Amino acid sequence: MNDKIPIYGHKDKGRLGYTILYDKNTKKVYKVYHKEMKQTWYWAFFFATITILQIIQNIVIPIENSIYMFVLIIVGTFVSLLIGVIIHRKTTSELKEIYPTNEVLHEYLEKGRNKFKFELILMAILLCISVGSLLGFLTNHVLIFIMIYLMFCIAIGILGSNFSVLRFQLYKNGFD
Repeated sequence: MNDKIPIYGHKDKGRLGYTILYDKNTKKVYKVYHKEMKQTWYWAFFFATITILQIIQNIVIPIENSIYMFVLIIVGTFVSLLIGVIIHRKTTSELKEIYPTNEVLHEYLEKGRNKFKFELILMAILLCISVGSLLGFLTNHVLIFIMIYLMFCIAIGILGSNFSVLRFQLYKNGFD
């Protein structure tokens, strides 16, 4: 799926979502359906996260060695982003080639362009919150700040999996 550019995604409430992918090399178009996360997993993760955040709410980490803190942040960021990418890949099913008309394909591109702007804004908000929580950790050494930072890194990994220079160029220049 690395050479395929996501041009449009859609999700109706109560129905499976899908993403339309375009292969710039072969000019083929694909549709990939999103897998639904089971509600039991969602609620289990939600309550586990809330419980962990409650437990660590006031824990302060005394870190005298700034190199140790730097390594902790770098490794934590890398692992969190990797988890986000893995989650993103695990939520899609197999590719199915589709044959839309040029008109429908350009409609997908236009709708995708509008959603891309929203995704960029969302990514900027996620980055601001994650940087803010990282700064909170660096100044106060409170464990909850680094946990919030790492959770937002997972979200950035999930959302960032769809970002690429090719996608931006496709929205800017079209299919030509």
